Amino acid sequence: MNRDQELSRLWICVEDGLKGTENQLLAVAEHLATGYRMISIRPGWVMRLLAPYCGGGKWLKIAADTPAPNIILGAGRQAVQPCLWLKKQYPDAKLVFLQDPKWMRGRFDLIAAPAHDALTGKNIVTTHAAPTSVT
Repeated sequence: MNRDQELSRLWICVEDGLKGTENQLLAVAEHLATGYRMISIRPGWVMRLLAPYCGGGKWLKIAADTPAPNIILGAGRQAVQPCLWLKKQYPDAKLVFLQDPKWMRGRFDLIAAPAHDALTGKNIVTTHAAPTSVT
C-alpha cells in the first residue's frame, strides 16, 4: 500500500446538517489525506436529546470488506458516541475530535478544542481559530 492509499483511510463522522462543523472537518481532512469517507450521523429524537451521553454506532452500516480507517475524525455533539463506537471497532485507528466532546475525553487520542473551551490535558490541543480550507 502506497502512502496515498494509506492516508486515504480517514473517516469523517459528523452530524447531518451541520455545515459549519462539516466544513471544519473537511478542511482538516484535506490537509491530512488524499481521500476520506464521510459518515453522516442522522440521529433519532432520543439520541438528539441525550447526546453526547448515550447513543452509539451499532446502526452504522459498514461493509465487512471496507478497509479499516487509520484516522477517525469527528465533531459535533451527535458524533461523540458514533466516534467512540468506531474506535472500539477499529482500536488501531487514531480518534481525533474537533471541539469539546463534553465527556470521555480520555478515550480520544487528540482533541482540538477552541481556546474559549479552556480544556487542558495531555491529549488536548488548543486552537485559536476554526479550521478552514481558505488560505
